[in-house]
Amino acid sequence: MISSFRRYPAGCARPHAPIRGLSLAATALLAAGFHPALAQQGGAAAGSRVGSQAGSGASGMSAEGARAAREKGSYSLGVLLGFELRQLGIPAGSVAFDKMDQGLRDVVKGTAVPSQADRQNVQQLLRLVMQDRAAAAGKNESAARKF
Repeated sequence: MISSFRRYPAGCARPHAPIRGLSLAATALLAAGFHPALAQQGGAAAGSRVGSQAGSGASGMSAEGARAAREKGSYSLGVLLGFELRQLGIPAGSVAFDKMDQGLRDVVKGTAVPSQADRQNVQQLLRLVMQDRAAAAGKNESAARKF
C-alpha cells in the first residue's frame, strides 16, 4: 500500500536504521563466507578460510597469497562497515575511529562483548548526530530566509 510508505529527508536515517544496518552488516559477513565457528578456532583457521575463497580455489596458498587475501578481505570488511555507517547517516567527523578500531579489536580477540551500555552509547552518538543535523538545518533555513 502506497500510504504506508514513508519518505525521510535525504541523508536522514530511518528510525529503525541502526537495527537494519547491523543486520545488513551481519548478513554481508555471512554472504562473504564468514562463519563464527571458524573465528572461534583461531586466526589460522579463519585466515585460511578467507585465503581459500579469495584465491584461485586451490587449497594450498602461498604465505604471500594468504597475506594479500587477508589484507583485501580486511579492507573490504572495513568498506562494508563504513558503508553501513554512512547508510545510518553517521558522518565521518562523528566517529572516533581510533576508539572504533579498539572496540573491533577487543571483540574480535574475545576480550569484550557488546553490553547494554555500549548500545546506549551508540544511541547517544546517533542523538548527537541528529542534533548536529538539526542545528545545521536551522542555520541553512535562516541563511535561506536572508537570501
